[in-house]
Amino acid sequence: MAYGFRKSIRLGKGVKLNLSKSGLGVSAGVKGLRVGMNSKGSYVHGSIPGTGIYSRQQISGGNSSTGAQDFTRGLVGCGTFVGVVILLILTVIAPPVGLLGWAVIGYFYWKHTKTAPYKNKRAKNAIDKHDIDSARLILNEIQKPNRETHFLICLLDYADKNYAEAVKGFQALREEEEPPMGAIYPLADSLVELQRYSEATSLLQKLCEGDEKETRYLNLLARCFSQQGKHELAIETLKKAPTRKRNLDQDLLETLYQLGVSSEALGKPKDAKRYYERVCAEDASYQDVNERLEGIGS
Repeated sequence: MAYGFRKSIRLGKGVKLNLSKSGLGVSAGVKGLRVGMNSKGSYVHGSIPGTGIYSRQQISGGNSSTGAQDFTRGLVGCGTFVGVVILLILTVIAPPVGLLGWAVIGYFYWKHTKTAPYKNKRAKNAIDKHDIDSARLILNEIQKPNRETHFLICLLDYADKNYAEAVKGFQALREEEEPPMGAIYPLADSLVELQRYSEATSLLQKLCEGDEKETRYLNLLARCFSQQGKHELAIETLKKAPTRKRNLDQDLLETLYQLGVSSEALGKPKDAKRYYERVCAEDASYQDVNERLEGIGS
């Protein structure tokens, strides 16, 4: 025989502590609209007073495989929502207190906009939109830069092709206990651009060890070899990539293109043509692949 249990304890105006068979929860709101959180996640409960009509919507948690994360997000979201609801109530029933609360929130939000994490996020959004100048202006405003700030500055130097400064910054980041993973590729690429091939090769070969090789690292290592005229090594490196896949992404298109370039440099036009044709079949506008095919002829 199934049984249930539920009891609510009023903690203050609009706020209740809920006890039930499933555990402990808390809810807040006004008549007809409440937001709550319990062991199953966060939810919103709305009703039309006096009619018996209501709606309950689960915001997070439930049967999700990431219930713990959802519960945490629900806690943060509910806390924000509850705070806004309480301030709205206070603004109506006690205007001076409510207005003071909004003023305090406004002040702390203004302080937050001056912090490194906030400005880092804005700068990253600008970088994602390829607005390098705006990103640099935002980062220059930070008075107390953190590690992410330095990482973003390195990315800007890399984007501006200021490779010497980028290498200096990325190498400093790699000396830390937990260097950002996003620093590895631009560091290696900057070393190749500066023709510091020995350092680039050493770094990339370590990255290409193991079973799960990232194609872009293989491509960069191959480019490092081919720029030194070591086309045989470039081809051997590129053949480690999964070029037999039917669906080719941009990294694999680059792999096939480089295989064609190195084969052509070694005087193997038939091999080069085969690779170029695979690239053309996927993207005929890729770099100068059409011109190279025409140059090889039949």
